[in-house]
Amino acid sequence: MISIQVLRGIAALLVVLVHSTLKAQSAGLGERVFEIGHSGVDLFFIISGFIMMMIGARENNFFLFMSKRITRVIPLYYIITTFALCIYLFNPSLINGNNGVISILHSYLLIPAQGKSFLLSVGWTLSYEMFFYIVFACVVFMKSSAKGVVASLILIALILAGNQSSNVILHNFLSIILLEFAIGIGCFYFYDYMSKRLSNRNAKVLASAFILIAIIYIAAQHDPFFTLFQNRVLELAIPMMFIFLAFCLCEYQFKAFRDKAPIKIMSYIGDASYSLYLTHLFALGLISKIFSKFEIENYFIFVATCVVGSVIGGAVCYEIVEKRITAILRNTIYRKPKKLNSDI
Repeated sequence: MISIQVLRGIAALLVVLVHSTLKAQSAGLGERVFEIGHSGVDLFFIISGFIMMMIGARENNFFLFMSKRITRVIPLYYIITTFALCIYLFNPSLINGNNGVISILHSYLLIPAQGKSFLLSVGWTLSYEMFFYIVFACVVFMKSSAKGVVASLILIALILAGNQSSNVILHNFLSIILLEFAIGIGCFYFYDYMSKRLSNRNAKVLASAFILIAIIYIAAQHDPFFTLFQNRVLELAIPMMFIFLAFCLCEYQFKAFRDKAPIKIMSYIGDASYSLYLTHLFALGLISKIFSKFEIENYFIFVATCVVGSVIGGAVCYEIVEKRITAILRNTIYRKPKKLNSDI
């Protein structure tokens, strides 16, 4: 779906934007942090729940399902993490600017540890992604209509168990943020039902209503763009859910305008969103050093340069690394064996 690719691009840019403003703050260029940019992660999780329902209907094998998810996520993550490790061994402050405790082992295992950080600070989100994949893989053998319901119930049960757990790691990891994957699953059921029954005109009206609800919801919060959120599911995931549904309901319009420059650009950023997400912190660090060297102290120029530089860096990684890895894995792991010649 083109709308989902555009949403992926938006989610990635939101994350880049909040990290760019955080970098500007740490560099003393301004105090305002675009906190609502954190919602890019929540949007990614909602998209994941939706996508797993789309592709899960065609899967019924646990190991095949997990192998596809692992080969999609892990290889590029390991490459970028290893790159971060090389920098860390050379100059730890470039990776560990806040002087926290870095766990190399946990970085590669994607298992959170109390009081320790990953080499890639964004890696925490992949821990949740992989955990969700494992949960969903456990239900792929079921009928398509039941998979999402059972997976959502499992997630809710795990959240409740984590809330009662005295283990700090389990309590933090089995947090309410897992509910965002269930929200994505719910969005799939809603879209699957409504898309078959709504005319394009009515879909546009409903999408407009959802956008309006999201705007009102966000605007109702105090200083919504720059206030640090307290409960990301209530404050960020809910409006992102309405925006997500609005975009999906307008899929027919995205298809109609797919050749227009804005849609093509955002679709491409969506394609490259994983590379952009994993590499943008390196771009921000490099740009910050360049601005410091030349004593450029304009907040808006800094943030704009960070966003553009991150997108360029992400696109380069996507074209040179991610696409090639994906092609190699598809040609080796998922290549169907040749049929034997019956005449032999």
